[in-house]
Amino acid sequence: MIRRLFTSALALALILIVAPTATLAPVAFAAENGGTVEGVLELPPVQSRKAAPKRGEAFVPRAKNPLRPPNGLDPRFEMVVVLEGGPVDDNDKKPQPARYNIIGENFPNQMLPVIVGGKVEIKNLGTRSPRLYSKTLPDVVPNDPINRKGVRATQAITELHKAIDIRDQDSVHFIAYIVAFENAYFAIPDFDGSVKLEGIPSGEWTVKVWYRDAWVTNLPETKISVSSRKAAKFRIALPAKLTTEASAH
Repeated sequence: MIRRLFTSALALALILIVAPTATLAPVAFAAENGGTVEGVLELPPVQSRKAAPKRGEAFVPRAKNPLRPPNGLDPRFEMVVVLEGGPVDDNDKKPQPARYNIIGENFPNQMLPVIVGGKVEIKNLGTRSPRLYSKTLPDVVPNDPINRKGVRATQAITELHKAIDIRDQDSVHFIAYIVAFENAYFAIPDFDGSVKLEGIPSGEWTVKVWYRDAWVTNLPETKISVSSRKAAKFRIALPAKLTTEASAH
């Protein structure tokens, strides 16, 4: 009996963790002769990465764990993989709403990409009722509390490649960035850095990486050839220190 209850509780916990879809981002239309792109962003060795930001320290400094080295910062939660330079289907330029869910007390990923001209819909599947606001664009989102399962839509995001912060008035740790791109050929990396894009028009493409508020500039150029015959694959090794257009100024 105890074993059966434990098994049922474990199954329910897995459902609650896995079931909510974190994103409903714009997708490329499956154009005729469109292909699939699969890739991964690889992290450098943990010893060469910056330390992860400290959170929840309160008034007592954290003591170092002598048995376990500190976790390195994983920047992939603040990245978007974007395809540029190839033939774009006109349908994939049309603004589409992008839905991103709050799970727990924050977004699973801190990047909320959208096609330029589209709106971002934010659904609250978390445990609180956040009151959203933006320092970059104060009127972009309503600031009344979002109850559980409630949805708030932003204004249309009309400026290309400009990061718009989304914050919670009651939590300093809650932050995400909306960024508009020219078309639907983008993807948010999964927890292991993998990405997959489908319905990409056949042709030659360049893989670029957006980090928080600007393009990453210290990556080797990555070219792929997309066709309907087989998936185009890429692998990008991220450097220990990222350089972006914003950090260069």
